[in-house]
Amino acid sequence: MSDSVYTDGVVRKGLKLKGGELAVKGKKKKKRKAEEISQQQDTDRQHRDQDRDEDQDEQHQDKKHEGEGTTNAAKDVERPPAIDDEEEEDTRTEAEKAFALAQEKRAKDRADKRIELSHRQRIEKFNEQLGQLSEHFDIPKVGG
Repeated sequence: MSDSVYTDGVVRKGLKLKGGELAVKGKKKKKRKAEEISQQQDTDRQHRDQDRDEDQDEQHQDKKHEGEGTTNAAKDVERPPAIDDEEEEDTRTEAEKAFALAQEKRAKDRADKRIELSHRQRIEKFNEQLGQLSEHFDIPKVGG
């Protein structure tokens, strides 16, 4: 038998959906070339490195000045924040603010709960709970 017997009834068109045409509107997103991506990553990395170096230099200078024991009025005055560090307006809604507050509170409660008992105390408490369970919950032996 020839291949044409099997392919005679095949319709090679796009799938038509009920309800008319669904035209895809909008522009296609241009794919970024690997070179552009790597250049962007390099510049980001350089900026992070520069920021980290500046922070380390400032910390080193602060430690140096602490050891001298002399006070200077210029040291006590806070430096104005950099343009990038300026506080932006909080555009969150009241619900978003409340949600963030609740999340922080829950995280703090979890941390406090973990700090409350040492690892050894937690294990002892767990073993006590297991000891109080009936034998119904014991794992049966498999095999004989």
